[in-house]
Amino acid sequence: MKTGIEGTSPISRIHVLVAIVVLGLLGLVAVPIYSTWVKRSRAAEAGLHLNKLFAASVTYFESSAQRFPGPAAVREIDCCHQNNELCPANPEVYRTDPVWMALNFNILVPHRYRPAYRSSGSGKSAVFVAEANGDLDCDGGLAGFFKRVGRVNEAGAVESSGGIYSENQFE
Repeated sequence: MKTGIEGTSPISRIHVLVAIVVLGLLGLVAVPIYSTWVKRSRAAEAGLHLNKLFAASVTYFESSAQRFPGPAAVREIDCCHQNNELCPANPEVYRTDPVWMALNFNILVPHRYRPAYRSSGSGKSAVFVAEANGDLDCDGGLAGFFKRVGRVNEAGAVESSGGIYSENQFE
């Protein structure tokens, strides 16, 4: 009996065919799982920005006249046409805008999400909204819209309104 791929044995050809089918099925399952994993790991960046903004807002509120710093300049840039489809690190807006400076906020590494910040009121009526959005697949539509809202409770402490909200997280 001849053996090997070039042999005439029907069993060896069946083995090769089964192996090809199994590899194809593994590929069909693995590619979507890997794609989702990559998008989730990218989305974690937005959460880091929002948590940093929340902590900075609490610090600012407690050390200022019981208010948040106001609306920050929004960084409008098309990151998809930058190096590696990432927004450049340490942009000028974070070093010059008084609100970003008051929050001591900067992004020192290339990133996918652009933060936005706005606030209003003072004392127990003070509220802020921190957002992060980006175009993860560079199709022109914003994805991964994440939002974290902070309010002042009756005791005068800043609290989050239940965590980070997301819409169209994986675009």
